[in-house]
Amino acid sequence: MRNRHDLARDEDGLEFSNLDAAYLEAFRAARDIWQELLVEGEDPQLYAFEIADDAGQVLIDLPFIEVFGSKRGRSARSAMSALAKAKARAERIKGVASAIVREVSAARLTLDESRNILSRARRWDGTSEA
Repeated sequence: MRNRHDLARDEDGLEFSNLDAAYLEAFRAARDIWQELLVEGEDPQLYAFEIADDAGQVLIDLPFIEVFGSKRGRSARSAMSALAKAKARAERIKGVASAIVREVSAARLTLDESRNILSRARRWDGTSEA
């Protein structure tokens, strides 16, 4: 859970069978915590849950304001719509991360190939390698 200034990590965390289950649990928890924050004099609209994978990569950001918005509540349909958007965003992030990994691998191969060519050229003309 985070607000504008702090991030409170749940070191134990919870494990869910899928991203949908994690989102729905965070949605329910945000509704429950909303009241507690109000009692403590905090503005719940400044808080959010970050749902992360085992590696700590944030998959979904659930601002509490999305749970309540400007109305007092939100229908299950709109919650599922928000979940679908969050899942699409998570998939895009995974796609970008995969593309970066592929590009880094290709760059490493090109660099290794360039080093080999340079090494052969230096041996051919008799210069030493640096």
